[in-house]
Amino acid sequence: MILRPDDFPLYTRVARQLFFSKTVNQEIDEIYNTGVEVLALPWANRIPVIRLINVPKSGGRLVSISAS
Repeated sequence: MILRPDDFPLYTRVARQLFFSKTVNQEIDEIYNTGVEVLALPWANRIPVIRLINVPKSGGRLVSISAS
Protein backbone atom coordinates (compact mmCIF):
# COMPACT_ATOMS: atom_id res chain seq x y z
CA MET A 1 0.00 0.00 0.00
CA ILE A 2 1.06 3.56 -0.35
CA LEU A 3 0.01 6.80 1.21
CA ARG A 4 -3.44 8.07 0.51
CA PRO A 5 -3.24 10.53 -2.41
CA ASP A 6 -4.33 13.37 -0.09
CA ASP A 7 -1.25 12.65 2.07
CA PHE A 8 1.22 13.12 -0.81
CA PRO A 9 3.39 16.23 -0.54
CA LEU A 10 1.89 19.26 -2.29
CA TYR A 11 4.48 19.32 -5.09
CA THR A 12 3.85 15.63 -5.77
CA ARG A 13 0.11 16.26 -6.10
CA VAL A 14 0.75 19.19 -8.45
CA ALA A 15 3.20 17.16 -10.56
CA ARG A 16 0.66 14.34 -10.85
CA GLN A 17 -1.88 16.71 -12.36
CA LEU A 18 0.66 18.23 -14.74
CA PHE A 19 2.41 15.11 -16.01
CA PHE A 20 0.03 12.14 -15.69
CA SER A 21 -3.05 11.37 -17.73
CA LYS A 22 -6.52 11.26 -16.20
CA THR A 23 -6.43 7.45 -16.33
CA VAL A 24 -3.10 7.23 -14.49
CA ASN A 25 -4.36 9.64 -11.83
CA GLN A 26 -7.48 7.52 -11.34
CA GLU A 27 -5.31 4.44 -10.86
CA ILE A 28 -3.09 6.23 -8.33
CA ASP A 29 -6.19 7.39 -6.45
CA GLU A 30 -7.36 3.77 -6.08
CA ILE A 31 -4.06 2.11 -5.08
CA TYR A 32 -4.54 2.69 -1.35
CA ASN A 33 -8.18 1.52 -1.36
CA THR A 34 -7.25 -1.63 -3.29
CA GLY A 35 -4.60 -2.49 -0.72
CA VAL A 36 -7.03 -2.02 2.15
CA GLU A 37 -9.59 -4.25 0.42
CA VAL A 38 -7.06 -7.01 -0.25
CA LEU A 39 -5.85 -7.00 3.36
CA ALA A 40 -9.47 -7.25 4.56
CA LEU A 41 -10.17 -10.45 2.60
CA PRO A 42 -10.84 -13.43 4.88
CA TRP A 43 -8.10 -15.55 3.32
CA ALA A 44 -5.43 -12.84 3.31
CA ASN A 45 -3.73 -14.13 6.48
CA ARG A 46 -3.38 -17.68 5.14
CA ILE A 47 -1.31 -16.79 2.08
CA PRO A 48 2.43 -16.17 2.48
CA VAL A 49 3.19 -12.58 1.54
CA ILE A 50 6.48 -10.84 0.93
CA ARG A 51 6.17 -7.15 1.65
CA LEU A 52 8.43 -4.82 -0.28
CA ILE A 53 9.05 -1.53 1.43
CA ASN A 54 10.40 1.52 -0.36
CA VAL A 55 12.55 3.75 1.83
CA PRO A 56 12.39 7.13 0.10
CA LYS A 57 15.48 9.28 -0.21
CA SER A 58 13.41 12.44 -0.65
CA GLY A 59 9.96 13.68 0.23
CA GLY A 60 8.87 13.62 -3.41
CA ARG A 61 8.74 9.87 -3.78
CA LEU A 62 5.73 7.70 -3.13
CA VAL A 63 6.09 5.86 0.16
CA SER A 64 5.26 2.19 0.57
CA ILE A 65 4.07 1.08 3.97
CA SER A 66 3.65 -2.36 5.41
CA ALA A 67 0.42 -3.34 7.15
CA SER A 68 0.54 -6.10 9.70
